[in-house]
Amino acid sequence: MLHQLLRLWLGRIAGYVVVGAGLVLLLHLPGGVYYEVAGQVEVGGQTIDQLTIAFSSDLFWSEVREFGNQVRNGSLPYHGPNSELSAPPEDFVPRLKTSWRNTLLLLGYSAGTGTVLGVLLGALYAVRSRIPRVLGLIAATLGLSLPDFLVVMAGQALSVWHWRKFDINLWQVVADPYTLKGMILPVLALAAFPMGYMARITGAALDEIMLEDYIRTARAKGLPEARIILAHAFKNAVPKVLAGLPSLVSFTLSSLVIVERLTVWPGMAGLIFTVPTRLPFGPSAGTWGDITPQVVSAACLIFLAFFVLLEGLAQTVRLLFRGIEGVAP
Repeated sequence: MLHQLLRLWLGRIAGYVVVGAGLVLLLHLPGGVYYEVAGQVEVGGQTIDQLTIAFSSDLFWSEVREFGNQVRNGSLPYHGPNSELSAPPEDFVPRLKTSWRNTLLLLGYSAGTGTVLGVLLGALYAVRSRIPRVLGLIAATLGLSLPDFLVVMAGQALSVWHWRKFDINLWQVVADPYTLKGMILPVLALAAFPMGYMARITGAALDEIMLEDYIRTARAKGLPEARIILAHAFKNAVPKVLAGLPSLVSFTLSSLVIVERLTVWPGMAGLIFTVPTRLPFGPSAGTWGDITPQVVSAACLIFLAFFVLLEGLAQTVRLLFRGIEGVAP
């Protein structure tokens, strides 16, 4: 077991280093591109310089080293959207800290809500009555089938229509982590898939366990159905449910960036998917605008660390509980 855990974490750490380094190098490639004068041409009676684009490895590695120095110093200078280029740059680190805290907040609420609702819906699969089983199946299917962007768009349209019709705001169209209504829509959109996924896994595990002899014996004794499911069947289904955690984490993190972007949630996705542009190229260009390549690189490294850490923890839990299958009732 210890050997497997060491191999698991060493592999993920090595993968993080390789992928993270590749992202940093890729994002800083434009730093090595610059204009150079290739000659002069006459246009409209005026002689102007003819420019061509070239690449300098020295400029490129200079920007990479500058990013490394900024990380070591704990400071990422940038020019705000309303600041003059001649003004001194601001420090982006406080905004970066707020962004990853908001991302963790959204992820925690969504994963927790989706997991709890999914387990409860999965427990309906084990009920002998047909109506609860059908309701659980429909809810799980909707959670797995509806795209997250469709949930966001439908939620925004419903909120606008309800406000115009009844003058009541169900939830805010633009997300806000500091108000309850501002968190409802992104949490609902992000919790939909975990709910359906956990419902399917829990239901499949309970369906198999409910055929065991000790379940039939408990029913023959006249025990309540809820007690049979929770006290006897569910604890034996826990290892199988936990086996689905790695996939759950991967899908949730993949949807996280989309939901954050569509609901304008002030998290890491807004930094990762910012498209910086600067012309002319090279260090003399000044600023990329609101976001610099150093800021995008730092955001990507932090989000990648989220993914590696959470997926690694999920795999660790699965390994630790893998041998507990078949617990005595």
